[in-house]
Amino acid sequence: MLKRQRTVLGEAFVKAYRSEILANFDPKSLLDEAGPDTQVLALCCVEREAAACHRSLVADQLRWDLGLEVEHIRP
Repeated sequence: MLKRQRTVLGEAFVKAYRSEILANFDPKSLLDEAGPDTQVLALCCVEREAAACHRSLVADQLRWDLGLEVEHIRP
């Protein structure tokens, strides 16, 4: 299956991404860099389905750590 045709991320990828990338991710510093006037933060990727993209993992981390509302927008 082509990457762009998948609808979810593989369990092994999710586990590795969380332990290797998100373990070192500081969501608060992302918001600090965006600045105090930021009202909307958009994460973009080529994957159509959020559940098939690493951006969903980052969005989940922002939701869990900072209590942010997350909305997945699809074309």
